[in-house]
Amino acid sequence: MSRKLSDEILMSLKRKIINKDLAFGQRIPSEFELMNEFQVSRTTIREVIQVLVQAGFVEIRRGKGTFVIYDENEEMLNDADIEETKAMLDEKIVTLACSRRTDEDLERLNQLLKNREQNLNMGNYASYVNEDIAFHLAIAKASHNNTLENLYLHFSGLLRNQLNKKLLSIPDYSANSDIHENIYKAIKNQNQDQAKYWVAENLKN
Repeated sequence: MSRKLSDEILMSLKRKIINKDLAFGQRIPSEFELMNEFQVSRTTIREVIQVLVQAGFVEIRRGKGTFVIYDENEEMLNDADIEETKAMLDEKIVTLACSRRTDEDLERLNQLLKNREQNLNMGNYASYVNEDIAFHLAIAKASHNNTLENLYLHFSGLLRNQLNKKLLSIPDYSANSDIHENIYKAIKNQNQDQAKYWVAENLKN
C-alpha cells in the first residue's frame, strides 16, 4: 500500500468521523463504495479499515458492515488517563534500563527500531504499531524488573488503541522516528537525563 495514498484515505475517513459526517453508530460506506471513491484496490481499503478498527474508530460486524464506535468525550477522558499512566511507567522503566541494559537488550532494541522504520516506510501501519509497542516492551524488559515488565505488558493493550489514534494525527512521522532513535541512544549511553527527556518528548508527539 502506498504510504502517501493510504495516509490520504485514513485522514479523509478520520475527518468524517471526527466531524460527525460519519456519526457514532453509523455504518460507513462498503468496501466497494470506498474502492470507487478513492480509486484503490480492495486490499488497500481493508488495510485502512484495519487501522481504524485498531484505533477504536470503527468496528466490523459480520454480515452487517463496519460501524463508527468513536465517542469523542469518552475518548478524551480515557486518553488523559492512559497518558498519565504511560508517563509514570516510561520514566521509571527507562531510568532502570539505562543502568541495567545488556548488550543483548541493545541488540533487540536496535532491531526493533529498524523493523519499526521499515514498516512505516512501507505503509504497513498495523505492523508499525506492533513494532512500536514491542520497542517499548523491550525497554521494560531491559529494566530487568519483572513487575514493571508485566505491568507494561498488560498496559500495552490500552496503549495499542491510543497509538493507532495518534498515528492518524502525526503530521511528520520522521520527527517521531528521531525521538525513538534518541531514546535508544540515551539507553545505550546510559544517560538517564536524556532518556527521561526523550520519553517525555515522545508523549508530546
